Amino acid sequence: MTEIQEYENKGELILNFIKDYMKSNFNIRPTTREIATGIGLPETSTATVDHHINKLETAGLVRRYRGENGKIKSRNILIKDIDNF
Repeated sequence: MTEIQEYENKGELILNFIKDYMKSNFNIRPTTREIATGIGLPETSTATVDHHINKLETAGLVRRYRGENGKIKSRNILIKDIDNF
């Protein structure tokens, strides 16, 4: 498997996890720690999850809510085909 294929699979895995989590938790979005453990990474792998979420955001598949100060908020991930942004 090439590095590009591995990225695409991890991004898809994260996106699917977020969607499934929301279905199971009354539309509440997961934290990056919950995503990490949900896809089989250590709870401390939030930087890895953030990296892949940033790539998904660049691709236009997700968007993160940022507060007035520009900082990313917890449980903030919007999904394009669910949240219609």
